[in-house]
Amino acid sequence: TVVVIELKTGVAGQRAVAQILSYMGDVVIEEDSPEIRGILIAFDFDKKAVAAARMVPSLELKKYRFSFQFEGV
Repeated sequence: TVVVIELKTGVAGQRAVAQILSYMGDVVIEEDSPEIRGILIAFDFDKKAVAAARMVPSLELKKYRFSFQFEGV
């Protein structure tokens, strides 16, 4: 299965969902692959992005988190 991964900084909206779907459509044509998945990664998602992604079973939304640890040297 081909997987398209899109990473966004901050909060992703419905435009980010449209963008990854566009990329997925391009890859389907280029790879001639009927099976394709998409993973959209962002710090958070607005309500419209979540609603739009619900309609596409092959698209997953994932939140990233990070933290820093500081040590003395």
